[in-house]
Amino acid sequence: MDNEIVNRKKELRKLIFSRKREHDAGELAQVSVSILSVVESLPQFQQSDIILAYWAMPDEVQTRMLIEKWAGAKKFYLPSIVGRTLEFRLFEGADKLVPKGKYQIPESEGALLPDDAKVDLILVPGVAFTEEGDRIGYGAGYYDGVLKRYPDAYKLGLAFGFQMVDSIPLEPHDMRVDGVVSGS
Repeated sequence: MDNEIVNRKKELRKLIFSRKREHDAGELAQVSVSILSVVESLPQFQQSDIILAYWAMPDEVQTRMLIEKWAGAKKFYLPSIVGRTLEFRLFEGADKLVPKGKYQIPESEGALLPDDAKVDLILVPGVAFTEEGDRIGYGAGYYDGVLKRYPDAYKLGLAFGFQMVDSIPLEPHDMRVDGVVSGS
């Protein structure tokens, strides 16, 4: 592991977290609406049946609106942390989510995503993205593993404008997304 790259990633995360603190939850929710409107218009979303999504933390693009709106027409699977990996479980309604883990992120206890499922779309959270699809997350590598596991799925990063940067220091295990929808 290259310590210089690790340190540059830490500095970039600090920068983005300080930018996040400049915006309140109401503002981020408003921007989320416009980001999700773009997502809904994409052919990759419209043609998807099985979508790996995430239930957003307060300072992330608020995916809840999209998931709840489309849950009757599409199958959304949400992540649960199991050891050093993520497993995905079917979203069966917000009232059936259970806060878990260190950050008390609501997780589904629905059916496990079958191993042979054809995942069409992955909505990817992150700390920072580039226009070319480079990304860094929070540092645990969970989504790098997910992106490798589903090579045929379209991988779409969701970001606020202040999360977009010109470059990201990368390590060999870092996985790109196919596209990024951002808004400010």
